[in-house]
Amino acid sequence: EMTTSLLDSLRAWWPETILSLGALVVVVLGVWPKRSQPALAVAWLAVLASAVALWQAPATTSAEVFFGLIICDPFSLALRWIAWGTVAIVLLLIMASRDVKPALRGEYLGLVLFIGVGLMLMAEANHLLMAYLAMELVSLSSYVLVGFQDEPRSAEASLKYLLFGALSSGIMLFGMSILFGLTQSLAFPDL
Repeated sequence: EMTTSLLDSLRAWWPETILSLGALVVVVLGVWPKRSQPALAVAWLAVLASAVALWQAPATTSAEVFFGLIICDPFSLALRWIAWGTVAIVLLLIMASRDVKPALRGEYLGLVLFIGVGLMLMAEANHLLMAYLAMELVSLSSYVLVGFQDEPRSAEASLKYLLFGALSSGIMLFGMSILFGLTQSLAFPDL
């Protein structure tokens, strides 16, 4: 029973799995500095394969997966499409940009794909801890992207963003602990 529900959960989360694996492959390809074109091709392949998996997701049913932490319903599907479209637009902008050095393009593309995974996960979160994990995935990737340029102002902005984000994260966790104390649950339906 548990294995079947876990396999069903993995099937429902297939678009995010494809984007995650694509991001890992893109980062590994980014290790070789003169090979930025394969990293870009793999990033596009992951985004397109994720779109195919997202297209095949059932749009009319509502299902709680991963033991109720994630909900797949028409509203979350629409928001996942918006997150997917945002990632595709950012990839197009990266292709046209000369600001990202070819030697760092693999890491840059990988972080953008991880942000896409975080945004899609946030769209389907059904539990405060899952929403927190999704927000942290987006935030940590954003901190690194802010400091990506090779100049002191970029590093300073990244450090300030990290410190501000750490403070905000701590305050948010404190608020979640108060909510848990009041309701004895962190699931959105119970709240």
